[in-house]
Parts: sequence; structure tokens; C-alpha cells
Amino acid sequence: MCRKNWSASWFDIKGTRGACPDERGVASAPRGAAIFGVIAAALLASCGYHLVGTSSSLPPEVRSLHIPAFVNRTSQPELEQRLSDTVNREFINRGQLKLVADAAQADALLKGEITNFGMIPLTLDAQGRATEYQIGITLKVTLTSPDGKTVYWENPSFVYQEKYPIDLDSPDYFDRLNTAVDQISVKFAQALVTTIMEGF
Repeated sequence: MCRKNWSASWFDIKGTRGACPDERGVASAPRGAAIFGVIAAALLASCGYHLVGTSSSLPPEVRSLHIPAFVNRTSQPELEQRLSDTVNREFINRGQLKLVADAAQADALLKGEITNFGMIPLTLDAQGRATEYQIGITLKVTLTSPDGKTVYWENPSFVYQEKYPIDLDSPDYFDRLNTAVDQISVKFAQALVTTIMEGF
């Protein structure tokens, strides 16, 4: 049984606490936070996600994809737009699937629900100000047939974590969070698409 307090140390921005990271869902993990690492390592052994089939690629009948706008369950504004856009662009860049605007014309649907966005300080300066943060995003994601009857791939808790340094002397210090989210969204999309396309 997966414990539900793994993210208790996070500064959680109105997300769902207790999402369960798994071996493939955690795309990146902090190395400097020993306690957090121990907790995460313990969870890796007990949590997982379900894959339909055991092939090394998507089913051959899946040639086109529709991605509805992700649902944002956090208070981080416009996060769903950033992630939806970057995931769409990543699939386009891969060129393996044709993205279509009409769900009725798609072979599969990729739906995402952002359940958690949080950040914890990793490094402090002499005045106790954070100079580096660990930012994490958790997504509930499913890849299904258009009618929803066939589940090709799903992960109830796909977690991406990234360290982000903060320049305290920068004049746009208070705007750095948006910049961090923009940059991390791109890496998040790369990790998610790689997992879907190659992680079977």
C-alpha cells in the first residue's frame, strides 16, 4: 500500500498531497535532499502504474492523436495551458504521430489532469533566503481509444522534478517563478512523451 504523506515537506500550491511517484513516473529526482530521497526511494518499491500490453512501442493502430486541454487542479495560473502546449509541440517534433484537432478523427486521446504543483527550497544563503528550489509537477494521464473503452497507457501520478536556481540580485527576482515554469514545462513534456512512446 502506498503511503500518502510523501509530499508533506513540500510547499504545496493547492495541489493534491500524497500523489504516489513510481519508478518510471519520476523523471528526475533531487540529489541534494537526503531525507526526501529516502522517502521517495521507499515509495518506488510500492507504487506503480498500469501498462496495457508489453510491446516496446505504441500499438500499430494508433497513428493519430488528439490532446484535449489539460485540467488544472492546482492554483498555479495557466499551468494547464503551458503543459498542454509543450506536450503538443513535443509530439509534433517527434513526428511519430499525427496530431489532429478533432477528437473524432483521432486514433487515441491523451488526457491529463494536473494534480499537484509545488516547490521546496534546497539551498539557502546566509540570510536564510532560498537560492535554489526543487519544483515538482504531478500529472494524472491516460492514453485511450476515442471511445474510452481501450486504455493503451495510464499513470495516475506522473511526477517530474527539476532543480531551479534563483538569482537573488536579479531585478526580476519575483518573476522568476513564471520563467522556471516555462522552462520546466518543456522538460516535463519531453519526459512524458518519451515515457509514452518508448517506455512500454
